[in-house]
Amino acid sequence: MTAKYCPEFSNVDLSCVEGKHMDTSPNVEKRHHHRLGLGVVLRVSIPGESTVYKGRPSDLSPSGARIKFPRLMAVNDRVHIHIILPEKDIGCEGQICWVKPVNEERWAFGLRFMEMDSYERAYLEAFLGKAEL
Repeated sequence: MTAKYCPEFSNVDLSCVEGKHMDTSPNVEKRHHHRLGLGVVLRVSIPGESTVYKGRPSDLSPSGARIKFPRLMAVNDRVHIHIILPEKDIGCEGQICWVKPVNEERWAFGLRFMEMDSYERAYLEAFLGKAEL
């Protein structure tokens, strides 16, 4: 297996994320909402596994988030997500949109929120709107 070169991570061996783990297609940016970093916690679990990963997203929007993760996953993998806000928890399914190595033990993921109840999505939009003020 050969390592792919990525200028942003020129000092990192990307052989572990070659192929299905990394979306290298042009114009990967597909966001429809402004993203905001907050004191919000995400709990992420993988279907069929008992471990729950907790972390703060480095940015958050009504349609997705970016989070660092201690486990490699592939683009299009599905996860269960709980967005823990000050007054409400929002649960939904998520999909990995992109993967980038942070170091040898952590990866950054783009998560797309899927199958979120419309009321909960509206609540998240309102929460993020208040946080931007």
